Amino acid sequence: MNTELLIVALGGAASLGMLGMGARLWARDTTLARRVAAITSQHPLEDDTAGREPHTLRWLEIILLCAGEDREEVNRVLRAADILHPHAVVIFAALRFGCTVLTGLAVAAVMAQLDLLDGIARFYPVAAAAAAFIGAKMALRSRIAARVRRIGKELPFALDIMLLMLESGVSLDQCLRHLAQWDAHAVPTIQRVMAILVDDLHKGMAYEAALDRWADRMNVNGARELASLFRQTILHGTELAPALKAFVAEFAEKRIAKARDVVGKKTTQMTVVMIFFLMPALMIVIAGPAVVAVFGALNTMAP
Repeated sequence: MNTELLIVALGGAASLGMLGMGARLWARDTTLARRVAAITSQHPLEDDTAGREPHTLRWLEIILLCAGEDREEVNRVLRAADILHPHAVVIFAALRFGCTVLTGLAVAAVMAQLDLLDGIARFYPVAAAAAAFIGAKMALRSRIAARVRRIGKELPFALDIMLLMLESGVSLDQCLRHLAQWDAHAVPTIQRVMAILVDDLHKGMAYEAALDRWADRMNVNGARELASLFRQTILHGTELAPALKAFVAEFAEKRIAKARDVVGKKTTQMTVVMIFFLMPALMIVIAGPAVVAVFGALNTMAP
């Protein structure tokens, strides 16, 4: 039997086996979740997207994601990227599956047109499809990193405004609502997160749950501590301005330390770049005349 066909057959059998194991594990998880749900009741405001998927979308999600750990990871990544559509998980899974298939077919078509589908090159479309499948999550994580950088730039300004309002006698609830209705050009990302927080409060969600969801949407270092600080002020009436001022100072120190760390890394990177690009040119300039002179002398001495 041809070795390549044997490898493809073994790979297909392994894929079918893994798919069967995944379906079996999903069935067990579904049964366990159903039994737990029968014993305990979930708060309706803990997850506003749970149970909203139609039956067709639910089966599509099971086919594309197996509705297990991959679904939870995708859901967590989408929320961190500020994608809050009720069917965002299913849409992302469908788009990722479509991009994977189209990438594999496009690479196979191009290689067939160039008559390159021979030998080990037959597996290149599969490798391209796998790269597209993995690249989808990498694109989401790059979006998360960009959003975290934007929030890191906007947060000091928003906290300074909150501190000024608190010191002028405005309550914390009014500060949050003011930031939610503020001009979005100043702090667009934080203004959107604050608007969702105020919307959760308008729907009757408890402050504890709303602030926890707000911290999850912020997804930056210190958001949990800031939410805890807000919660203590709202529930226990503690004074917020001194603690917020210390938090702002600590956050500023962290930003300065991070900037110094980035500068230190850039210095090291520039040193490596200089070694690779400047040193060869410098060696040519310094040693070039001597090498030319030596070769000239050897040519003169040659008979």
